[in-house]
Amino acid sequence: DVRGKVTTDDGVLSQASFRDSQNGLIYSTGATYDIGGNWFMKVDFSHMTSKWTSTREFTSNAVNGGIGVFW
Repeated sequence: DVRGKVTTDDGVLSQASFRDSQNGLIYSTGATYDIGGNWFMKVDFSHMTSKWTSTREFTSNAVNGGIGVFW
């Protein structure tokens, strides 16, 4: 969610430009384990950091997992 104010010199909105930039980092790692037969288990971890020039830094972490079967 990014909020801001758009201003123009001549009042023509169609020629206005968005002047902001974003720096960020995303990484993810995971592993898959064979748990016997055709079954497997997967787990992964993700991390994201995002910072717009006009907002505070936002950090998000997630751990995901699942069990699957292949044939």
